Amino acid sequence: MHDLDHDEEEKISKFFHLSLSLLLRGFDEMEMKDRLELIKLLSFMMNIVFDKMYLRMNDLEERVASLELQVNKKK
Repeated sequence: MHDLDHDEEEKISKFFHLSLSLLLRGFDEMEMKDRLELIKLLSFMMNIVFDKMYLRMNDLEERVASLELQVNKKK
């Protein structure tokens, strides 16, 4: 999480806070603004996860391609 800026870290912290509140009180007992914020933050978290996974997969593909080139050069 060292590559996140301060705003992203705050959003992640707020997401976990609201998620714990959801577990303790339930969705129906949460205030409407908290419900809406939780849904928005859920989409933010999913976006971060998919972006990170995509970047890691892309990096992995580049490394595999590089290794394949090295192996083919040795043959």
